Amino acid sequence: TGAIVTVEEHSVYGGLGSAVAEVLAENAPVPMTRIGAADFAESGDYEQLLVKYGYGPESIADKCWEVMKRK
Repeated sequence: TGAIVTVEEHSVYGGLGSAVAEVLAENAPVPMTRIGAADFAESGDYEQLLVKYGYGPESIADKCWEVMKRK
């Protein structure tokens, strides 16, 4: 697709998105967005937290469109 979005249910630092970014930087740089907690997360209702931190389907779809526009 020429663009990548990773989604993690925890911090974006040191996780899957970081590993993907390292590989891309060395081999095939493309626009990328990492979805996850940028800071410390809180506990609470699971569904509400998904929306708050951008893990809901609408938020993920929006981020995918945004990264595709950067190609």
